[in-house]
Amino acid sequence: MKNPYILLLLLLFTFCSPDNDPSVPEMEMEVVSKPEEEVVVIPEESSSILISSTEYINYSGSLLKSFASLTTDEDLNYEFNDVNAFKLIYESLDENQQDVEVSGIMILPAIDEPKGIISIQHSTISSNDEAPSNSLIGTNEFTVAAIFASTGYVTVISDYVGYGVNSDQRHPYELRKSLGLSSYDMIIATKAYLEQNEINVADDLYLVGYSEGGFATLAAHQKIETEQSFEITHTFAGAGAYDKTEFTKVILQKDEDLTFLGTYLWVLDVYNNHYSNLKYPWSDIVNEPYATNLENIGLINAPVADSLISLNPKELFTETFKKGLLDETDTNVLMALMDNDLLNWTPIAPITLFHGAEDDFVYPLNSRNAFDQLSQNGGELEYVSIEGKNHQAAAVPFFFKTLNRIQSQ
Repeated sequence: MKNPYILLLLLLFTFCSPDNDPSVPEMEMEVVSKPEEEVVVIPEESSSILISSTEYINYSGSLLKSFASLTTDEDLNYEFNDVNAFKLIYESLDENQQDVEVSGIMILPAIDEPKGIISIQHSTISSNDEAPSNSLIGTNEFTVAAIFASTGYVTVISDYVGYGVNSDQRHPYELRKSLGLSSYDMIIATKAYLEQNEINVADDLYLVGYSEGGFATLAAHQKIETEQSFEITHTFAGAGAYDKTEFTKVILQKDEDLTFLGTYLWVLDVYNNHYSNLKYPWSDIVNEPYATNLENIGLINAPVADSLISLNPKELFTETFKKGLLDETDTNVLMALMDNDLLNWTPIAPITLFHGAEDDFVYPLNSRNAFDQLSQNGGELEYVSIEGKNHQAAAVPFFFKTLNRIQSQ
C-alpha cells in the first residue's frame, strides 16, 4: 500500500457518482496565494467572446506533485510547476440557441512558454458548489486540471451551462450540442486571453474527459472539427454514454435493480423538455406511483432520489414506453436519443477511448460501439479497457494514464 492517505484521495476523485459530496481534505495546503479578485474586462470592440478574467487562486508545484504521487501508481517523471488559476466568463449559446454567459477555469503553468492547451470536460455534478469555478484543490476535476497544468500545459475546464455564473439556468445534462458548444467556446475564450496577454503557447490541443465529461469531450471534438477553427492533437475520453440509443434499449430489457436509474431519468427529462415533438407526461413513461412523484419534482436538475422510484426498469417503465423503443415505433424518443449519439461522424484527430471493464454505471458497450463505428467511419481510434475497475474506480487510472500519454507525445 503506497500511503494511508491514498484511500482519502481516492474518495476525493470519485467523480461520477452524483450522490457523492466530496469536500476539501483537512490538511495543510501549500497555497502560494489567493489574490484579491481583479476583473479584466475585454474591450467592447474586441471580436472575442471572452467577457472577463478574474485571478482566482495559485498553487505550488510541490503540493500538486504530492497530490498526484499519493493518488496514482503511474510514473510521474516530469517537472511540476507552480500554477495560477483564473475564472473566465465568456459568451456562448444555451441549448435553445439563446445568448448566455458561461464561466470556467483556466490554469496557467508558471513557465515561459506552455507546451499547449488541455481542455478537460467535467463529469456529472449535482450541485453548483461542485462546479469547477467554485472548487478548490481536493474537489472534482479542478484538482485534475491543476495537476495537468502543473506539468506545463494551459489547462481549461468549462462549468457548462447551468453552473457557475449561469447557475440560475438548468444544466442541459447529456445534451450533445450544448456540452460541445460550451467546451468549444471555452477554448476560444482561452485563446483570446492568451493572445491579449501575449502569452505564447505551443499549438498542441488535447481534449480530456470522463463520464459526462467523456461524452462532452467527443461532442467538443466533433464541434471543433466541424467548425475547422483549430486542430486537435489527440482526444482522450473515458466512460461516456456515446451510444444513447443502444444503451437505452439494454436498460429497458433489464429485470434487476440498477443504481443509476435516478441519473438516467434526469437525462430523459432533459430530452423530453428540449425536443418539441416530445413533452410526454411522466405517466406515459413510468408507472404509478413513480409518475406522480416525478411530476411533483418539476424540472429535474439532479439525480432522482432512489426513494421516489423503482430501480428495476421492469417495474419502473410502462410497457408502452418500453415497447415503443424496443420495436422502434416511438420515433419521437428514438430521434432524441439518436441526436445525442456520437457515432455517425468521422473524426480527423486520433481518439483514445478508456472504459472500466467492470463498469455497471455507464456500460462499456458505449465505448466499444463508439470504437467500432468511428473506426469504420475512417477515424483513428484506440480502445483501452481498464481491467477490474468499475465506473468510479476507473476514473483515477484514466486521468493519470492520459496525463502520461500526453507527456510522451
